[in-house]
Amino acid sequence: MDYLRFSQPLILLGVIGVSYVVIQRSVRASLPGLGGVTTRATARAQRRRDAYFVGGLVAMLVALTGPVEQYAGQLFWVHMTQHVLLLTVAAPLFALSAPGHLAPRLLKPDTRRRAVASWRRVTQSETGKVLAAVSAPAGIWLLFNVNLLAFHIPVLYNATLRNTWFHELEHLLFLGLGVWFWAPVFDPRRVHARLNDVERATYLVAAAAVGWALAIVLTFAPSALYAPYAALGSRPGGISALVDQQLAAGIMLVPGSITFLLVAGVVLVRWFNTDETPPVPVEAIAIKGEQ
Repeated sequence: MDYLRFSQPLILLGVIGVSYVVIQRSVRASLPGLGGVTTRATARAQRRRDAYFVGGLVAMLVALTGPVEQYAGQLFWVHMTQHVLLLTVAAPLFALSAPGHLAPRLLKPDTRRRAVASWRRVTQSETGKVLAAVSAPAGIWLLFNVNLLAFHIPVLYNATLRNTWFHELEHLLFLGLGVWFWAPVFDPRRVHARLNDVERATYLVAAAAVGWALAIVLTFAPSALYAPYAALGSRPGGISALVDQQLAAGIMLVPGSITFLLVAGVVLVRWFNTDETPPVPVEAIAIKGEQ
């Protein structure tokens, strides 16, 4: 069971890494010009995206293997650290790597145009309207935060501690919805760029506030909320289950807020320094888009 527990994340990381490399090579080979030749600016942007992607893989590796994974079942605050790494480190780095721009470029122009036309037809249906609402920033924000809160309801959280597969599902949802959450902030292809800078900052601070609310509940709960942790006879460091829960709340409250507030601050500084002429949408932090 322990072998399965530690091998699953490595397999997932390997699949993600290999898939990215294969897709990137296919995309570069399909670029205009002889032999997929690119401009210097495009090459630099791609190197930055690759670095972000590798950073995301490293964050996943730290979160899902080694000491963090080893102690996550014994210490709630370590488990919370694991979630913070996935939601606020790995997910934004993957979003910065802009994986969403790769898929359309794998399609031939005619196929791409037909796909766009088909999507437009779908959006006119009732199902399409639901999909459009879910893919809008407000829908993404809601899904991200509902998922976060749901998995901290004791019955679901306890289930993740008792069932390996459900635990992995929790991690996949945190990571997948996390990337989706950060996409409207970082997407250089402007697919999701329906938020101006003030709206982006509000979007981020409001999400941080959900974490603060959860941290407050964990801090002031009169007893340990999660039975598997409360039932442990002892835990590393000799702390009680309630102190462990309060430390987890601190992890959520402080380290869990850093990325949200840092990016929101950068976005607001950019807004303050922008003249009255509406700027061309760019990434909040790094990539300024491809040529």
